Amino acid sequence: KFNFFTSCKTSSSFSIPCYNLRVFNVNSSGCHSPILEDEASTTLPVIELDLKFPDPQEEFSTPGADNLNDFVCGLFQDRQTEEFAYEQYEKAKKKRPEFIPNKSTFDHLIRYLIRSKKWGSMLSVCDDFKNYHVLPDSYTCSRLIASCIRARKFKMVRTLLEVFKADDDVAVPAFDSAMRGYNELHMFKSTISLFERMKSNGIVPNSGCYCRIMEAYFKKGDSRKVVELFHELGSRQLDLTPFSTQIYGILCESLTKLGQPFEALEVFRSRTKEGISLDSSKIYSVLISSFASIREVEVAEELFEEAETKKMLRDPSVFLGLISMYVETGLTQKTLGVVKAMKGANIRVSDNICCAVVSGFSRKNRLLTAVKVFKDLVLMGCEPGQVTYASIINVYCRLGLHSKAEMVFREMEEKGFDKCVVAYSSMVVMYGKTGRPRDAM
Repeated sequence: KFNFFTSCKTSSSFSIPCYNLRVFNVNSSGCHSPILEDEASTTLPVIELDLKFPDPQEEFSTPGADNLNDFVCGLFQDRQTEEFAYEQYEKAKKKRPEFIPNKSTFDHLIRYLIRSKKWGSMLSVCDDFKNYHVLPDSYTCSRLIASCIRARKFKMVRTLLEVFKADDDVAVPAFDSAMRGYNELHMFKSTISLFERMKSNGIVPNSGCYCRIMEAYFKKGDSRKVVELFHELGSRQLDLTPFSTQIYGILCESLTKLGQPFEALEVFRSRTKEGISLDSSKIYSVLISSFASIREVEVAEELFEEAETKKMLRDPSVFLGLISMYVETGLTQKTLGVVKAMKGANIRVSDNICCAVVSGFSRKNRLLTAVKVFKDLVLMGCEPGQVTYASIINVYCRLGLHSKAEMVFREMEEKGFDKCVVAYSSMVVMYGKTGRPRDAM
């Protein structure tokens, strides 16, 4: 039996893996003579080995110049090594003059900085864009701009756009991303300023940019400028496909605000015939509400039925507008049909809608019909609120059905609607007329 033990002492100053140097036991069944065993020897030999193990990080940082970008990109692809990748990128810039980052390296670098929110390092990278005359791809640049705006780094956005403007392929989507971000924050003046800056720098806006600037002017209430920009957009013959619904929606709404609903309808019809899909609930809402407000019953009804067939009715204000139109034009009997359409579209019938229907009949002195309509609404599953209760209480009082008025008043209070001044006023007047001043108190 032979026992061998060795201890090693290393001179490496770095942390390295600990290797298990085992005690080997050698047994030979074929040789019974212990010729290798020295019973008298009690001191184990100590062998000192001067081993130098390389630093793993230094070993990583030695690829050739051609492979540096691949090396850094490879490190960025793993979350566990991406911070080390950034360190290697910075080290390569300082110690390897032959190192020139490529698009892929910048793409990975930007994604890492955005994810880790290292905004302080972003300006340094922006300088690298200029120094190396290399930019990330357009998607990464757009994402960087959007991230800076969400983080409220507006000065950084201006700096980045100043760099990106040198490359149209990057500049256009980057400016578009910036304007979209400003609009989301309701910074419409910034969007307008950016669009003007874009044009002054000779950058040709795409349809997305026009969509953003039209939205900004529309939100500021400048409908004439929206129409002007649309004509400018048309003269450039750009592809509107990704933004057609939004652009034409803004245009139609602007035309209606300018008192030109028929022009808006013409735009809607002509584009639909050209095969441009404008099946938007927003556009239908704008057109229906506009024609209802000017009491163009036939056109409003035609659009309403069309939208109902296409399941484009989602805005409760459209239904309220139709009810008001019917009341004003003496077609009060059609108001219940509007409520049924709401129920069919799974849209909640609000207290205001119910009140508009009941009040529509009472205003025309059709008080008994108003009572019947109120009951029909309840049977349809509508929940009257305090304004509807106030309206029907007033109807009962005018009809002299005092017990009915009291019953509905109690029902209203039981539901928690105990702050309706109009309802209380109607009851006080009723008690006064019937000689019951104590009940009025």
